[in-house]
Amino acid sequence: MNLIWQGFMLGIGLSILVGPMAFIFLQIGVERGFRAGLAAGLGVWMSDFSYIIAVYFGVSYIHKIVAWDGFEFWLGSIGGIIIMIIGLTSLITRPPKQPEAIRLDTKKSSYFALFTKGFVVNTINPFPLIFWSGVMTTFSAKHSGVGAATLLFGSILLTVIVTDMLKILLAKRLQKILTEKNIYYLRTGSGIILLALGLGLFVRSWV
Repeated sequence: MNLIWQGFMLGIGLSILVGPMAFIFLQIGVERGFRAGLAAGLGVWMSDFSYIIAVYFGVSYIHKIVAWDGFEFWLGSIGGIIIMIIGLTSLITRPPKQPEAIRLDTKKSSYFALFTKGFVVNTINPFPLIFWSGVMTTFSAKHSGVGAATLLFGSILLTVIVTDMLKILLAKRLQKILTEKNIYYLRTGSGIILLALGLGLFVRSWV
């Protein structure tokens, strides 16, 4: 239950960060509707899932070849620090505006094209890799096994999927709500959540 709760909170923190994909979801939701937004969302979620698989097997492999007694301690500490840095960055950086560079020509795009664009945009963005790597290193310091990993990462991904679907479904309303001031509040809230979770995970590595 603790892993599910941690996953839910991490998923909420990740979901309310306003980045390129948030703007893309709003654009597609307004221009093409829920199904088109869902197609792009599937691309994003597949990209996230690919990252999860990559970091899981990457860290698991490192775990098997490193026999040093302090490895788990440093692994958990580093993962907690990464998540804290993400939260702190969200607190101190300016909210992004919707640049023309990330606007997609969605009106003539097929669902497969939208899926591909969602996958590519999320994959080339370095933030997801940093986030999933931070979570995985922290997880690996205290837990092991496919079951525990499924609980944590499944709850994170499920939370992200549900919130992304809500963004697409409520695109027109959210587009009006997401003023520069409200985006600042969202990023601040997300930063606090991730900073607190990262700190908690870091402290657990020392206990």
